[in-house]
Parts: sequence; structure tokens; C-alpha cells
Amino acid sequence: MPPIDVILFDLDNTLYPPEVGLIEVGDRFIADFIARRLQMPLREADELRVRLWLQYGTTARGLQVEYGIPQREYFADSIERVSCSPTPRRSMPGECWRPWA
Repeated sequence: MPPIDVILFDLDNTLYPPEVGLIEVGDRFIADFIARRLQMPLREADELRVRLWLQYGTTARGLQVEYGIPQREYFADSIERVSCSPTPRRSMPGECWRPWA
């Protein structure tokens, strides 16, 4: 059997309690990526994020179908940037991330 290179976990409040805010932080990183990549206001980007998620099942798939954005680019520049350390809620991507004291 070949060695395991990656283990993928479903993080929608399965491994982290909702109080950590991991899903909300991920949503903000995704909206920030969309805003930068498509050069639109953050509020519009967040609305697009939700629409694509509802229509395609994932925002990544929707961006690929409607805008030709490769899923690898989407993941690398959005949710892969989210720290998986236990963190307090943060309001915007790029802010200082620090573990709970």
C-alpha cells in the first residue's frame, strides 16, 4: 500500500466547535478571494459566494463553471489560507491569527 500523502477532514463543525468560528472565517476568506479575483466589492462577492454554493453545491465548482477559475487556484488562495489552530473569531482575512491563550 502506498504511503498516505493527505488526509482530508470535513470541517463544518465536525472537528471544531461552532464557537471557534472556523466556518465563518472560511467564508470570509472565500469572499475575499472572489472580491480580489473578480474585482468586485466584498459584499457582492459574498452574495456571489452564497449563490454559487447553493446553485452548484460548492463555490469552487460555481467559479469554475461560470468564470473559468481553476479549483486549485480557488483553494490555494482562499480556504487553504485559513489557520486550523484553535482561534478566536476574526473579522477579516489577513489579520493576526493567534491560538487561544
